[in-house]
Amino acid sequence: MIYASWDTTLCINDTKFLIEELKKVGSSKELNIVVLLDTMYPKDETNFLYILKNTTRNIPWYEKDSNLGDWRTLAEFIDRVKKNFTAQHYILIIASPHGMAWQGVCQDNDINKGRTQAQLEATFIDMSELTTALKRITNNGRERIDIIGFSTCITASVEVAYQIAPYANYMVASEENMQSFSSNPNYTWPHYKSLSKLREFPNMSAEDFAKCIVNNFVAESNTSAYLRCYPTKKWVNIPINTTLSAINLNRVSQVASAVDKLAMNLIKEMPKYRDIIKEARSKARKFGPWYPRTKFGYLAYLPKIRETMTKMGIPYFMDVWIDLYHFSELLYNLLDQNNESPKLKFLLQKVMEAINNSVIANNVSTGDNAHGMHVYFPSNAFRYDQHLWWIGFPYLLLSKKAFASYEKLDFAKATSWNEMLYRYYHIPDFLVKPWLKLKRIF
Repeated sequence: MIYASWDTTLCINDTKFLIEELKKVGSSKELNIVVLLDTMYPKDETNFLYILKNTTRNIPWYEKDSNLGDWRTLAEFIDRVKKNFTAQHYILIIASPHGMAWQGVCQDNDINKGRTQAQLEATFIDMSELTTALKRITNNGRERIDIIGFSTCITASVEVAYQIAPYANYMVASEENMQSFSSNPNYTWPHYKSLSKLREFPNMSAEDFAKCIVNNFVAESNTSAYLRCYPTKKWVNIPINTTLSAINLNRVSQVASAVDKLAMNLIKEMPKYRDIIKEARSKARKFGPWYPRTKFGYLAYLPKIRETMTKMGIPYFMDVWIDLYHFSELLYNLLDQNNESPKLKFLLQKVMEAINNSVIANNVSTGDNAHGMHVYFPSNAFRYDQHLWWIGFPYLLLSKKAFASYEKLDFAKATSWNEMLYRYYHIPDFLVKPWLKLKRIF
């Protein structure tokens, strides 16, 4: 099941590429490939497609243009698939541009209303809404989906994994920015290669297929992502490292438990170790940092400016996601160098062990310190709870409408990670609630 939410200003040619890739494989007696495709070009419409070898068959859908940024549409799609295509195993791949990790997936905007209005009215499925949809389609977790994959940017986070864990067995996602089919098809989600293997070996286990997807992905360092740069409006090349990982969701609770114990200890020891934590955080592998905050932010795409800012230690974009394992490893090494806190080092080891136990496949380029799951750790209090796609004044309303706050995540409720962040930012307990309310406004 591929839920392709591409009713946006991006990825005009991506829909055609996706369908052509799927048609090369086609359905068989043992494998059904079904797509709900929402496009802007050449027509603003939603199509329910059954993929055959070299062709497609339209399945009746209840409306011409659906909002795939609405959790009810996702639930309706999967309900209809289950009724029409009974199977022993189900795989759901959510494909969309504008990935935002825990902030949401599946942007949908109606460009017929004009670019600015469309962006202001854009909808996303945030994590609480995704949970609502998954509860409904899995009978409250009693009929789990075998694999949920995210063919979108920076979604391989511990927060997302923990959120969907009660409703699926495995998750496949990228810690980093995913390439678009139109930008660089060599480093995108490997639909053709992985589905070809599944068609050839339809009895492979869900775990093996999750690994198959990851192993057929091409991870490369400094691949080219082309973006249109303001104010010159020229296309510039931004180098990124591609990643893809598979996570056993039945083991994510172990990660959450280890993180919770670590966070509680860091809260107690924050005055003593804040500087060391800051150093480990600054050196940890970061993800999705090249989204601009304003149109002037695009200037940082210019190599000389980017190089200068990097040397000065200034994060030129949204510096909020770090690899959880790499951060733990760096902090452990810094403490070890100074013969500090055996208890804290023990807790860091437990976090790393839990991650290694949960991540069953990880495809990264040589030397990349991406270990399969990142965690939310904004570099400063200002960046906390900022909407990833907030760009300038027109997006003020969008920042209120498009996502729920971090505190509403199941991971935040289950662990002390967010409380650790407050302490790291020097925010006293009595100011936390008013500060969070202000974050929803500014």
